[in-house]
Amino acid sequence: MKNTFTRRDLEKFDDRFENIFALPYESDKIADQLIEEENFDFNHAKQFLLRKNFTLVLCIPRIPTFNNLKKAKIIDENDTFRLLKVDVQDYDFEIEKFLLENEYSYIFFWVKKPNNLKYILPKSSRDRLKLLALFDNEIYSFRFELKECIIASWY
Repeated sequence: MKNTFTRRDLEKFDDRFENIFALPYESDKIADQLIEEENFDFNHAKQFLLRKNFTLVLCIPRIPTFNNLKKAKIIDENDTFRLLKVDVQDYDFEIEKFLLENEYSYIFFWVKKPNNLKYILPKSSRDRLKLLALFDNEIYSFRFELKECIIASWY
């Protein structure tokens, strides 16, 4: 099942759209379009994302270090968290296995243009990663266990 929401639809909600759809990030502006898909095939989506050169972005604790993320590049870090990106050529089975095993433990999503974004790292585990300057971008967030995908687009 696929549900599509416009910017106008999202503005009508009583709460932030990121909260309603349990997104792993908070944005500085409402998405122009949001698509919620159920019974989503991650393998098919993964092939599309890799083919279109999307980048995987992860926000993980600084400690411990994870050997299966050694191919990831550090974008930013603070005293608590490290923000990583994994480009298409560095994505492998070990990284995918890490995502599947840690679906609810860490923040991750796929983004079309990661270099255009500004990131504000969370200061504690109660905070969310904040994304700024989302013009002309697209973010895919997955919930593997529920077979759901949320696609947020900014024009």
